[in-house]
Amino acid sequence: MARYETPRKLRNEIERWLDAHVGQLAEHQGSGFTSWRSCCDGPLFVYGAGGLGRKLVGGLHAEGVLVDGFCDSNPQLWGSESLGLPIISPEEAILKAGATGGFVIATWSLGCETSNAVIRRELEARGARHWTFFTTAFWQYPERFLPHYRIDLPSKLLAARPAILSAADVLTDEQSRREFFVQLKMLVTTTFDEISYSWPGETYFPDDLVVPSMLRRFVDCGAFDGDTLKKLLQHAGNFLEHYWGFEPDPKNFQRLCDRVAAGLKTAACADVFPYAVGSRAEKLRFEATGGVDARLTASGNVEVECRRLDDLLVTSRPSFVKMDIEGAEIEALAGAHRVLTFHQPACAVCVYHRQDHLWNVPLRLHADLPRHGIHLRAHRSSYDIVCYALPTMAASAD
Repeated sequence: MARYETPRKLRNEIERWLDAHVGQLAEHQGSGFTSWRSCCDGPLFVYGAGGLGRKLVGGLHAEGVLVDGFCDSNPQLWGSESLGLPIISPEEAILKAGATGGFVIATWSLGCETSNAVIRRELEARGARHWTFFTTAFWQYPERFLPHYRIDLPSKLLAARPAILSAADVLTDEQSRREFFVQLKMLVTTTFDEISYSWPGETYFPDDLVVPSMLRRFVDCGAFDGDTLKKLLQHAGNFLEHYWGFEPDPKNFQRLCDRVAAGLKTAACADVFPYAVGSRAEKLRFEATGGVDARLTASGNVEVECRRLDDLLVTSRPSFVKMDIEGAEIEALAGAHRVLTFHQPACAVCVYHRQDHLWNVPLRLHADLPRHGIHLRAHRSSYDIVCYALPTMAASAD
């Protein structure tokens, strides 16, 4: 395992990687899929019949690339159809593909028995000769596919070199520096072999970083159905004094209210709001799904109120701010500038929804909280990456 005892060691390694590996990917990002397909002009199958696979097939068809079918490891799907294409077993697809067919792996699982790397190895073991990952097609047709959560063009990493290197400088501990480089590699991987170590403990409450006394006055942005509140009550115990929850999805908000009513049997107070949080007060379109994928989007099915934390917490003294808001984290941090700089709370902010959040969120937190330690931890099979800004002992003593 590589060691990065100092930021300089990490910077040097990132510089070499950007120049060599990412530079090469960026050079071929506009033609990689066509080049791969020229080597396997037989039947084309997409491995994975879920949402990602359907997005891939729809986009490829729109670009004039015909797909012959889906294959999937779930036996319950075999014999059915999706987008007018058959869903068959991987074994049957390999037989149909023969020596000239190809497979595009379109799954989103990491570090588990159905991970992309495991699927690739199984295809190879069963005789499949040609495979690639969905990223190859996404990079060639960016107007059709990108951005897709944190997947975006490799060339954008080259353009962001100064910010990436600056973010490497602000990370406090070696584990965070190692995690940062692993996650950079994951942004442009074509094999998904570079899996990081998933940190023990609950997301937002890692045992090595967060202590109960930090959780006294907790702000929960992206409160969902109260799942974080449930964990908060377990970790904070009698330390919890006040909870603020923000959740714009109507169904999720109702479940949050129910959780608050049922869960807060202590002396703690709670205020919950059906708001999105952002950089200014406005009304925005929101895709209300009642699930974890609910998010702000111009094509959303409902209109919601978006507010600044600086306006909502004028008389409050939050001690901990958590943000998991599906890509709106940078805007929400901008709208919380006064809260952060004046009250100096601990923060836990997700950085896996957009490519640039991996470096821009740590930089933003460091700008507002320069005396806090900046840490990265991976949770849940290494995909949920959270940036923690935590008071150092010196800052806590002030």
